[in-house]
Amino acid sequence: MTTDVLINVAPGETRLALVEDGRLSEYVNSRIGAQSLVGAIFLGRVASVSKPLDAAFVDLGLARPGFLAFSDAKEGAPKLIEGASVLVHVVRDVTDDKGPKLTGRVAHAAPSDARVPSLIVPPPDPVEHFLLTRVRADWRVRADDRRFRAAEFYAERTPIFAEHDVETQLEAALHPLVPLGDGASLMIEETAALSAIDVNSGPRGEANAVNLAAARELARQLRLRNIGGQIVVDFLPMKRRDRRAQLIDTLRAAVADDSNEVQVFGLTRLGLAELTRRRIGESLAARLGLQSNIARSPETAALDLLRTIDEQARFGGTRRFAVTLSRAIELLLQTGYRAVLD
Repeated sequence: MTTDVLINVAPGETRLALVEDGRLSEYVNSRIGAQSLVGAIFLGRVASVSKPLDAAFVDLGLARPGFLAFSDAKEGAPKLIEGASVLVHVVRDVTDDKGPKLTGRVAHAAPSDARVPSLIVPPPDPVEHFLLTRVRADWRVRADDRRFRAAEFYAERTPIFAEHDVETQLEAALHPLVPLGDGASLMIEETAALSAIDVNSGPRGEANAVNLAAARELARQLRLRNIGGQIVVDFLPMKRRDRRAQLIDTLRAAVADDSNEVQVFGLTRLGLAELTRRRIGESLAARLGLQSNIARSPETAALDLLRTIDEQARFGGTRRFAVTLSRAIELLLQTGYRAVLD
């Protein structure tokens, strides 16, 4: 397998694409003013304990307390009781209705003079963290900015994401329909409770072949879209026990290279595959502020605009631009991204 890491530095945002044999497999981005808390370590205080949830709510000094399940507490640590201090690691960011998800499994010690609550270790930059923890010796790493000294400088006269058509692949990853060829497809629906994936056959699709192709593509889509939590897959029905076993073996092999832990539980009597994927950070749709299958958040639209202008100036020779903006994007450019424009 040929693996490329492409890094694009644009006004207000740095983007990283992991491409395997020409296909986009993972995407990481870092934006000005949108720092994720994932990876941060806090010394918190247990604000309350919920026996029905088997969890504690931990005050981190943020607007909302973090959620620490008893099963995620550090082994051998003191019992979680109200008022107790606890060292925690953020594994999932704040959402609209929930505080950050935490784990107590921290290979770090808090300073003896640390206040409670307080930030002990700041969150890493997502792009830098990927380069430090994920890159292998046989991967080719290229960047269009010389600040990444460990990367080969990309000096071509075309945008770096034009390689392997990354922009088009990234756009496709925001749509629920994933073609498999010969009319077969996956339909991916993400919800707060779980993600449901339906396998559809083409007009001449043979169930076993379509299911095996779907299992391999499903593994890539989980990584690319960063889908976490509970996942249910409705594969095409198969009566033969050996083929059902082959499908599960193929699915387990396909998710084996995922950096997030994936557990495949097998097929139910109804032919549904059940699996879980450890949720770390936001999904791709959430990170890009996808508000519908078409609309982007003002932040994403503003950064797309700045990147397009930057690329036209660098590669197209354009020096003057006339842009029509919505009021929301205009205000964002004048406030949140003013430093980028200056």
